[in-house]
Amino acid sequence: MSIVEKFKTFLKKGVDVFFTDNRTTMIAVKRKTDGSYSVRLHNMFSEAGEDVIKAVSDYIEGKRRGSREIIRRFINDNFNKIKSLPLRQNIRPAARLYTAGRFFDLKEIFDKLNKEYFNGVMAIKITWGRGSYNSRRYIRFGSYTEKDDIIRIHPILDRQFIPDFFIESIVYHEMLHKLVKTRVENGRRRVHTPEFKEMEKRFRDYEKAKEWEKENIKRLLNIRT
Repeated sequence: MSIVEKFKTFLKKGVDVFFTDNRTTMIAVKRKTDGSYSVRLHNMFSEAGEDVIKAVSDYIEGKRRGSREIIRRFINDNFNKIKSLPLRQNIRPAARLYTAGRFFDLKEIFDKLNKEYFNGVMAIKITWGRGSYNSRRYIRFGSYTEKDDIIRIHPILDRQFIPDFFIESIVYHEMLHKLVKTRVENGRRRVHTPEFKEMEKRFRDYEKAKEWEKENIKRLLNIRT
């Protein structure tokens, strides 16, 4: 029995099933005008058992209370089947790290936080990034790339008026991304999980940093690096 036939066993309406290698969305459902469904599933579901197909069918029809946990467990058990980005034929040289800025040394900040919050065992590369803005005038102050194991901090923060506690809060946030793993919920990867947010609030100046950002975001947006 094909997977489409298995779905038809549980669904009242017809269904078209397409398999993808999408790395972020495991399930995408679209209801057609005739009431049938178009469903895009990650390839891992092509080998799913009847219990998982039943849970996905319930999910498609909006019966999600009991189905989510079965689907979440299946995705987590098959997480290794989510393909990583393909490697280029020509291996790029290792990225150069720039930790010393005009006003802040990222290595010093990292080492301080590592000792204070992680018993000195956290090992990640850190560097000033190149800096960019998106079309909505939003600044991404920092990022962590798992593949390269590098934290990049936006150079806009290397300014004399930036308080120590604010840049430390950004570095601490990115350090947590290595420690707290991504979860899959409702077919989507969730980065800032409840566990992540709880740990983020352990930073000694968490509220102070949030308030400072709120009061100074317009000033930061007007700076060009």
